[in-house]
Amino acid sequence: MPRAIDAEVLSQDKRPQKEQLASLHLYNMQSDCPTYAALIMFGKNPQYFMPGAYIQYVKFDGFDNGGMIMNERKFDGCLYKMLPRLDTFISDAIVTKRPVSISALQEKDIYNYPEKAIRELMMNAVMHRDYQSTTPTRLYQYNDRIEIMNPGGLYGNARPDNFPNVNDYRNNCLAGILKSFNYVNMFNHGIYDVQTLLEANGNGLAEFDVNLMTVFLAKVKNAETIEASCVRQQIFDNLQPILQPSCNHESSGICKVRSKACY
Repeated sequence: MPRAIDAEVLSQDKRPQKEQLASLHLYNMQSDCPTYAALIMFGKNPQYFMPGAYIQYVKFDGFDNGGMIMNERKFDGCLYKMLPRLDTFISDAIVTKRPVSISALQEKDIYNYPEKAIRELMMNAVMHRDYQSTTPTRLYQYNDRIEIMNPGGLYGNARPDNFPNVNDYRNNCLAGILKSFNYVNMFNHGIYDVQTLLEANGNGLAEFDVNLMTVFLAKVKNAETIEASCVRQQIFDNLQPILQPSCNHESSGICKVRSKACY
């Protein structure tokens, strides 16, 4: 309660606790039971009532679901307890960094994904997903990308032709609670922040498939994969002046094809 209501105002509120919770849309006085928003955020076992209300993480060794499964994790329980665990997992198990030489005396750290961007995308998935679906929110990691898919496509005023400039809330009460806990801001600039972070880290822009009817899909490329591709391309470009003179006019086309095959 103190997260959502000023402490002084709360201290002067003498109503029964159920009425206080009802004022925050966390309790249904008519049915005398917690609301779905209360179950999702604070319930002991929300999956009993909403079987799909969890996050499924899978790491594949490859570029599609046919790759060997290297790691998997299920994040369940209420969001109040789940989200801190998810935060730690993103930081410790998904985001990696390694030093890369930029000169004879200097190095810089290369991150595969910016932590804040992945966190923002996951918070959006949790906030906007359709909790009536039995499909979990999916966080799948491949060698070259991450895919985040949550049940429920664009909602309300948000449409493929105006995304991400216009947003709407399928779970308005839940969004308000998440804002109270500083997980989201509800200012409609989360996607812009994500794209800025990804561009700065070298991942390129995230790709969003907003034309799917029942799910929302976000794809983020691995910056290390992009960096490696750029290095290979640079090596190839540097070798071209050396390789081309050794080929006569008739066979130069063949030399180029073979060089590209190494890329």
